[in-house]
Parts: sequence; structure tokens; C-alpha cells
Amino acid sequence: MSDITPLDTVVSFANGKNFYKIFWVFFICCFLGNCCEMVFAYAKNGSWICRQGLIWGPFNQIYGLGAVLFMLALYNLRDRNAGIIFVASALSGAAFEWLCSWVQEIAFHSHSWEYSDTPVNIGGRTNLFFAICWGFMGLVFIRNLYPWLSEHIEKIPNSIGRPLTWVLAVFMAVNIIVSIAAVTRWKERTYTPDVPPKTAIGRLLDKYYPNEKMSSIYTSLTFK
Repeated sequence: MSDITPLDTVVSFANGKNFYKIFWVFFICCFLGNCCEMVFAYAKNGSWICRQGLIWGPFNQIYGLGAVLFMLALYNLRDRNAGIIFVASALSGAAFEWLCSWVQEIAFHSHSWEYSDTPVNIGGRTNLFFAICWGFMGLVFIRNLYPWLSEHIEKIPNSIGRPLTWVLAVFMAVNIIVSIAAVTRWKERTYTPDVPPKTAIGRLLDKYYPNEKMSSIYTSLTFK
């Protein structure tokens, strides 16, 4: 008897909603979200503007986390009426956007978006227009994008998928840590410009990520 396992009986490394599937959805949607942000900024301003949320690469973690939220919390609604999916996505997306803005303000005394001058806003952190945008994005993601992504992620061979996931996960973890450190040091330079860094890490951040570099990466970030 052959010891070779038929291909159709091999369980994908990203089967179901395990860590591998969650990470790949996060990673891909970080990239897609950044692309959408740039297109939106171009349509609004007539020029390409950097909209990435992390130091290295064209990634915006807000959209990656939002996609994971939709995947875990709302995908079970996929067979429901489109209006129900839209409303659920709009409410959860707006709440998520409000929470992200609040966390950023508490952690970094800054904001990357401010909607106080727009109609039907909640503390300037989210508004009706972007709630509607979240509704449409959630509907498309749950009905179309996630099933397509899930199918193609599971087609990645296990021998490639598992190690590649961990390589990318380590990269993204370091990317997030360096981004937080760089923004924190940027904040310190903004509030206390005459105080030199107290650590070797601070000196490295000042060397490689000065204010001009940070402003070019985080084009919409302002300190309160």
C-alpha cells in the first residue's frame, strides 16, 4: 500500500479560522486598505499621498484589524439580508474607528483623522459618511472578498504556507514595535525638542527617523 496521502485529503494549514488564516487576512487587508486610502486621497486631493500606518511597507493596520473584526464577528451573517449585513458592518466599523482614534489619542496624544467639522460626527472620531463606507466595505468583504481570499489562502501548499506565515508574522511584529517606538520618540521630540534621547534606541530613532522622515510617512498625523 502506498504511503502517499492523496492531495484531496490534505488539510490546509489555514483551514477554518485558525491563526494562519487570521494572519493572512490581516496581512493582505493591511496592504489593500493602504491602496484604498491612497486612491481615496488621490480622488480627494488630486495627488498621491502616503497613507501607510507602519514604518516599513505599504501597510495600514487599521484595515487589517477591521477585516479580522468582520471575519470573526460578522461572517456568520453572510447568508442574511444585505441590509442587515450593511447595518452591522456600519455600526461595528464606526465603533472600531472611534476606538482606534481614542487609543491613538491616549497613547500618543495625536490623531490621524479628525471629523469635528463634518456632519453627524461622534466626537470627531467617526462620522456618518465613514460609517456608510464601513457598511459597504463590510458587505463586500463578507459576501465576496473573504470567501475568495479564504479559498486562495488555503491553496497555498502547507510546506510553503506555514514557514512563510511565521516569517511575515515576525516581520509585521517588528514593524509594529519599531513604528510605535518611532512615533513615541517623535512625540517626545515634538513636546520637548531640547531634551536629548536618554537611550541608545532613542539615538538610533533620532538618526534614522527624524521629524522630516516621520512627517513623510505619517502625512495625516498631528499631535494634540
